[in-house]
Amino acid sequence: MGVGEILNSREAGLIVNVVALLFSLGMLASLLPGVHMPALVQIAYYLIVPGYGLLRLVDHPFGRIDEMALVVAISLGLLVGFVALFQTFYPTGRFNQSLVIPVIAVIALAISLRPALRVKTQSP
Repeated sequence: MGVGEILNSREAGLIVNVVALLFSLGMLASLLPGVHMPALVQIAYYLIVPGYGLLRLVDHPFGRIDEMALVVAISLGLLVGFVALFQTFYPTGRFNQSLVIPVIAVIALAISLRPALRVKTQSP
């Protein structure tokens, strides 16, 4: 089994989805008072994981370069859109902006994981 076969396997996609889901849950946990996440990790999260989660919902076979570009574009669109929305409607900061994007990512990743985790039963 070559490296290309390993990287394109269904199990590798499932592992990446689970890691992204755990990363999103970690970002939600970092909103608790005693938990701290380094700024570089937060930047990497906001640039990759939300877009990846939403792109998994589409489940279209993109090329690697196209997929990476779409992941970053979707993530940046979410980030800029929600920051603008919250600055417009909640300028005093009464609403926690850091909560929305990880929740969206968790929901999208959980929905995209559901078909992969479903056990196929064979009918006689």
